[in-house]
Amino acid sequence: MRGAALATLAAVVAGGALAGCGGRSGDGPTADSTFVTALVDLHLADARAALDSTAADPDAFGDSLRRRALAIHGLDSAALAARFDALARDPALAEATYEAVDRPGPRTPGPDARHPLPSVTQMPETVQVFTTGGTIDKEYFDAKSAYEIGEPQIGALLREAGVAFPYVIEALMRKDSLDLTDDDRQTVAERVLASPHRRVIITHGTDTMADTARVVADALAAAGAETTVVFVGSLSPARFKATDAEFNVGFAAAAVQTLPPGAYVAMNGRVFDPYHVRKDRDRNRFETVSDAPAAP
Repeated sequence: MRGAALATLAAVVAGGALAGCGGRSGDGPTADSTFVTALVDLHLADARAALDSTAADPDAFGDSLRRRALAIHGLDSAALAARFDALARDPALAEATYEAVDRPGPRTPGPDARHPLPSVTQMPETVQVFTTGGTIDKEYFDAKSAYEIGEPQIGALLREAGVAFPYVIEALMRKDSLDLTDDDRQTVAERVLASPHRRVIITHGTDTMADTARVVADALAAAGAETTVVFVGSLSPARFKATDAEFNVGFAAAAVQTLPPGAYVAMNGRVFDPYHVRKDRDRNRFETVSDAPAAP
């Protein structure tokens, strides 16, 4: 383990200096298990930030993960610094804390579910599903491609998959994404902010999916909302025998339960930043772009 928190701790130990954060047993100092868990979580946050290639601002993304890792243990950067200062007055406790962090035992889940890497033992959060229409819900009637947007299909897909997390579904509209208006996008953003659930999947047509995702991303940022929103759709209707809908919905279900707050596009087995993605209509797939697309 070589995260920034452990590196700081190691430096303190090497300098003969880290306490006030633990206690002492008959055999020597005992590290504070809550503080040890917080340091482990900081390392996991650093690792996750380093591995994520979708963040538009990697430094801000990493800072956000570290703040959340501290917050679930009732800490912030100032409190963390104070802990290190206290430990600097007790070299023996500093070494005990270092060893506990470097070789952690069984972990105790944090006091709430907002953990950068959710524990496999904690109860799953309810996932809010909003549907807007798009190809995933299309019904075709003849060879001339006459169609209508039918009943939302994601409920059937989740039931057939036997998912083990609770979910609620609300149909917001039934439109081809090319027919969505600015008002429609604002409605989607408002419903996301109004939802009591912090994990949200939105089924959406693929042509303007990124446009709506950017509107939602801006709304989340403006409100300071701790909500994870994943947009997903399909390139062929869910009712078709050969469809990508099942895979895409399953992928989105996993993504929404593990990604940090923000808005994302989940297509083609990848998670995209909505400000750096576009649909390649010639290849019929999504791809990363370096420049942010123009606003819808």
